[in-house]
Amino acid sequence: MTPEIVSFIGSAFMVLGAFIIATAAIGLIKLPDVYTRTSAVGTAAGLGVSFMIIGVVVLDYSTLNLIKGIIAIIAQLITRCNRKLHARKGKLHDWWQAR
Repeated sequence: MTPEIVSFIGSAFMVLGAFIIATAAIGLIKLPDVYTRTSAVGTAAGLGVSFMIIGVVVLDYSTLNLIKGIIAIIAQLITRCNRKLHARKGKLHDWWQAR
């Protein structure tokens, strides 16, 4: 691929990740209680950071960077444990039981 296409794809992933994180920030302000706020921010931030890591790997590709990116995404997705942590108490627990 040409460098322009690679740069466009990498930048698109980074912008998409930043947009997802920005929507999480809006959700932090708009949502009614602390449990739904943390749930929205945790979920969206995990996805946004993953897209940004993919964008960085695409922009500066090497095998070592690919391995680092995969490890970073896996570690980030494992450690967030958002639903398990916040579903124990409050409204998220009631919402989860109603499903």
